[in-house]
Amino acid sequence: MNKVKAILIATAVAFIAMFTMGGLWNALILEDFYISNSPEILRPEADFNLGVIALGYFVLTLIMAFIVMVNMGKNPKFVGGFMFGATFGLAATLPLYLILYGRWDFSLNYALVDTGWHFVEQGIGGLILTALYFKLYKPQASKS
Repeated sequence: MNKVKAILIATAVAFIAMFTMGGLWNALILEDFYISNSPEILRPEADFNLGVIALGYFVLTLIMAFIVMVNMGKNPKFVGGFMFGATFGLAATLPLYLILYGRWDFSLNYALVDTGWHFVEQGIGGLILTALYFKLYKPQASKS
């Protein structure tokens, strides 16, 4: 399979996985924690904009896919794919939360729990993205 088709399929599957995991985590598993620790600017549940949330996950997944397609010439295997995503999750959340915590009045527990969650969620997303991409596209085999 060609590189572009492989990355598009891997991106779609990783996006669906991370968006679904995020929904389960935020709206079911830790809903009470997130609501009780959110800043006062939290919208009422009826006003949550799922489309914008999905767009955020889509952009996150596109950036991850771009990094994989451009910078990974070989399959990082299980641990490498997870660590790529987990590192991306940390980089996408922890610095921002620390900056916001320095300026806004919100729970540090919220920031730390959510950063930990994104370590896991994007770790799994990175694993799915890299595993599927390299299963569909084999750069070493195509160079022969």
